Amino acid sequence: TGVQTCALPICCSADYNSGYNNAGTNNLSPNSYNISGLIPGTTYYYCAYASSAAGNTAGTQLNFTTTASTPTITSPTEASITSSGATLGGNITAQGGSAVTARGVCRSTTDNTPTIAEGATCTTHASGGTGVFTVDVVSLNPSTLYYYAAFATNTQGTSYTSTDNFTTLRSEEHTSEL
Repeated sequence: TGVQTCALPICCSADYNSGYNNAGTNNLSPNSYNISGLIPGTTYYYCAYASSAAGNTAGTQLNFTTTASTPTITSPTEASITSSGATLGGNITAQGGSAVTARGVCRSTTDNTPTIAEGATCTTHASGGTGVFTVDVVSLNPSTLYYYAAFATNTQGTSYTSTDNFTTLRSEEHTSEL
């Protein structure tokens, strides 16, 4: 994968065997740098790099691993609303450096920010990586307003979409002929 980031005179890579990038010269001291744009849950290898008239040299290669974060989940979705069910979902755009172990949708008729921790009713979907997912929610009450939010969980915790809402359809009235 090659050198990912190089902030003079420090070179940083997610590939142990990438070699050293010719970072050029920099005589700044102290040698401490903030590097942004690193990927959560990734091990990076780095070393100090110096260049002078006598040549280039690199210090001992060291490494660090960035901390994983909760997944990124967006876009609560709804479709196929009936009097007793709905198809709801979300879109996981990043796992956060740790595999998604659970995903689904939480709903409530009274809490406009339903979450697992608050005891909302949740329907889960098979675990998976990134992308759009849906769940079929059943046993809903007719003509009822529901608040819902999609969620994704990894080893770092649970993330939620913004909350949305829908109203189930009226129960179909049955008439009989006399």
